[in-house]
Amino acid sequence: MGNADHDEVDGFRKWLGISSKKRPPTHYELLAVSLDEEDHEVIQFAAKQRKDFVKSKRGEGYDDHVTEILYLLAEAEMTLISPDLRRDYDQRMKLFQKRKKSRRLNAYGNEIPPYRASSAGVETGFVEEYGKLVAILCVAFFGMAAASFLLPWQKMFNSKSDPSHQMVEIGRGINNGPLVANRDDNAGPLNQAKASDLPAEEGSDALITNSIGMKLVLIPAGEFMMGSPDSFKDAEQRERPQHKVRFTKPFYMGQHEVTKGVFAHFVQETNYKTTAEQNGVGGNGYDAITGKFKAKKEFTWKNPGFEQTDDHPVLNVSWDDAVQFCEWLSEREKEEYQLPTEAQWEYVCRAGSQEPWSFGNDVEGLVVVGNVKDATAKEKFTEWDTIKSSDGYVFTAPVGQFQPNAFGIYDMHGNAWEWCRDIYDENAYKNRSETTDAPFVTTGTDKRLMRGGSWYDWINFTRSARRAGWSPDSSFVNVGFRVVRTQ
Repeated sequence: MGNADHDEVDGFRKWLGISSKKRPPTHYELLAVSLDEEDHEVIQFAAKQRKDFVKSKRGEGYDDHVTEILYLLAEAEMTLISPDLRRDYDQRMKLFQKRKKSRRLNAYGNEIPPYRASSAGVETGFVEEYGKLVAILCVAFFGMAAASFLLPWQKMFNSKSDPSHQMVEIGRGINNGPLVANRDDNAGPLNQAKASDLPAEEGSDALITNSIGMKLVLIPAGEFMMGSPDSFKDAEQRERPQHKVRFTKPFYMGQHEVTKGVFAHFVQETNYKTTAEQNGVGGNGYDAITGKFKAKKEFTWKNPGFEQTDDHPVLNVSWDDAVQFCEWLSEREKEEYQLPTEAQWEYVCRAGSQEPWSFGNDVEGLVVVGNVKDATAKEKFTEWDTIKSSDGYVFTAPVGQFQPNAFGIYDMHGNAWEWCRDIYDENAYKNRSETTDAPFVTTGTDKRLMRGGSWYDWINFTRSARRAGWSPDSSFVNVGFRVVRTQ
C-alpha cells in the first residue's frame, strides 16, 4: 500500500483539528481533553473517538502518517490514565511551557519586563533594559582590555596547569548538558535548554524497518491491568487475579508475525535446521488425502500441508527455533532482539483496552482484526464450531490483512499462536498483589508460553488474556512468533 509524502497532508490539523502553531501537540491537545480531566472513562472514550477516525484514513496513501499519529494517541491515553506517568508528564510540560511562554526576550535570553510609564512620560522598562545593556557593553570593553594585557602572562602559566581547566567544551551548557535550541522558532538563539529539560520529539521513530524488511513499532512506556477480572465468566483460573503491570521504558514490537519469507532469509544465511527437520518425526500439518491434521515427517516450516506465500506467518517452528532466529537477528542487526515477554505481549495486544479483545467483547467482530475460526473455515470443515462471520481465509492469512490495533500492530488475535519468552507457570499471577514492573517468569514448569490463538482454535483462545504453554521443542501447524527489540 503506497504512502504519500507527509508534506501533502497534515494529519494533526486535518484529522485532529490541531493548529500548526501547537507543535508538538500535548497529550491533552491530542485527545482534546481538558487539563483537569481525571475521569478515565472520559479520557478513554476521547482516545477511542480520535483513534477510530484516524484509522479510517488507512488506505488513502498516508499509512505511515496514520501509524505515527495512532502511536502518539495511544501514548497520550496511556500517560493520562496513569497517575504516576501523568504527574511526571505534567511536570515536564510545565517546565517546557515556562521556558517558552514569553517571546519578548532581551540580550540575555530573559524576559523583558513590561513597560511602565514614568512621571516624565518615559517608558521605564525600556530605559532599564537600555541601561543594563550599556552597562554590560562597558564591562565587556574593559574586560577585553584587561584580557589583552593579561593574555601573555596567562599563556606563560597555562603550560603548567591542568589541561582540563584550560577550556570549556564547545557545545556544552550548564552541568555539561548538551544545548538544544528552544522549539519556539521566534525565540532568540540564547533561549536554550538542556535536552533532558524538554519533552522528547514524540513519534519520530514510531515505525522503523530493519535491514531484512521487518517493520517494528515503538511501544510507549505505560501500565495496564494484566489478566482477567473475576467478573468475566469465561476466564480461566490461570488468568487470575487481574493485576497492574508497569513498563517504565518503551520498546519495539514487530508490526507483523515473522513471515515465511523472513524466516527463509535466516535459514539461507545460516543453513539452520528446525526442530521438526531434525527430530525424525516432523511437524504438524494438514493431510489433504485424509482431510485430517497429523504429525508427519514432511510437515515442516516449508510445508504445513496447505498453500502459503512468503507473506504468511511461518509455522511449525518451535520455541527453540524462534530463540535461535532472535539470536541470529541480534547479531546481524547489532541490536537486541528477543521473543516478547508474556507481559509485553498482553500490553501490546490490549493497546489500552480492558475488554476480552482489543476491539471489544463481540466475537463476531473478530473478523475485522484477525483470521480466526470462522464461517469461511466451516465451509471446508463442516464439523467445526465457528463464529458466523467470515474473514475470507480457511487456513493462515498473509500478515497485515486486517485492521491493526491502537498501537498499529497487526494479527494479535488469531492467525498463529505466538511464542513468548517466559516459562509457563499457571500460578504466576498469584503473588502479584502490588504493581509489578515488567514481569518475566523464569521458573515454574518445563513449558514455554504462547499467546494469541490461531485460525484453527476455539474462539475463546484468541482473547487478550488467554494463556497457554507447550514444550519448547514442539512444532505445530498453527504456531509462529513475533519479536521485540530494545529501543
